[in-house]
Amino acid sequence: MMQITTLELPDTADEQSHRGDFFRAAVELVARCNEAVYGAASPVLNSRFALTMRQGTSAEAVTTLVAADDGRVLGLADLFLPQTESTHTSDTMLFVDPSLDAARREDVCEQLVDASVEHAKGIGRTIVLGGGEAAADGEVMAETGFGGVSRSDPESAAWLRRGAALSQVYRSSWLRLDRLESLQSQLDAAAASAAGYRSLVWTGETPPRHRPDMRHLHERMSTDSPTGSLELEAQTWSDARLAEFERHKIGGGRTLLTAAAEHIESGELVGYTQMLIAEDGLARQHNLIVLQEHRGHRLGMLIKLAGLDQLIREAPHATAVTTMNAEENRHMLRVNEQVGFETVTHLAVFQLRLGS
Repeated sequence: MMQITTLELPDTADEQSHRGDFFRAAVELVARCNEAVYGAASPVLNSRFALTMRQGTSAEAVTTLVAADDGRVLGLADLFLPQTESTHTSDTMLFVDPSLDAARREDVCEQLVDASVEHAKGIGRTIVLGGGEAAADGEVMAETGFGGVSRSDPESAAWLRRGAALSQVYRSSWLRLDRLESLQSQLDAAAASAAGYRSLVWTGETPPRHRPDMRHLHERMSTDSPTGSLELEAQTWSDARLAEFERHKIGGGRTLLTAAAEHIESGELVGYTQMLIAEDGLARQHNLIVLQEHRGHRLGMLIKLAGLDQLIREAPHATAVTTMNAEENRHMLRVNEQVGFETVTHLAVFQLRLGS
């Protein structure tokens, strides 16, 4: 009989105990789910990183609900719970064993979504975000008009049955570095178009002199990036929050690489992107923003290419880069396509408003 419980985290990723074994079984399930969705673009998920992620930060707690039957992990739901802004929300990420038959898979999805919603209600959250498989088009279209889902997808169906709105669809893309052509000439062309600006790169935590600008860029990322109809609040970033965020990202053995655009006259950073890479060679591009008042100089292309150049130099074992963009963000998708990124899949973002 299936039961849903809260995952108890081990003290270390290799802890030899029942909870350690159960945690690693959950991590192995997530890896199989990712492989089923992303194929060759799926990162190798190690237990160290999985533990670091679920330990959360002071800005975002994580609770994991696990569905199991007689000790076998059938699925899990990671609930990301903001602690500073948007504390009315709970963001749910579901993973269900891809080897289950259709009826069993639907049942696991239904029960995990139910448990996720009840947990959110129990801690006073009024909005629950969820996901599902999506496409560039679909039976149910996103409120943005870009991308849609099929009611045959069990996770999407579970959210739709509860009255959730399909707020957005995201496109997952990847770039195989052995297919990247003429990087230096592309970088030179982007730099020539960005008169009055230059690219800067660093590895690891942000240098002290750039922290005020990076705090501001993170704040603007929370207000300027496409979020559809999602009811999210603007974020406030302190030095402590920035430092904790970066250390958390580096946790689990990953390297953090940052590429930024500097306005030469003022010395201000006006855009940035970051990449995370571990030993598996698959890098993840995390965030890219150019301040609205500095757009029109191809700075997005400049920092994306500068980041790729940094990645190749700093991590010669890198083989590919993945990234995720809102399907309505046509400008950024065009930039990706020009560089050589290819579509891997699409993912839904649902928003469920809970009644009183």
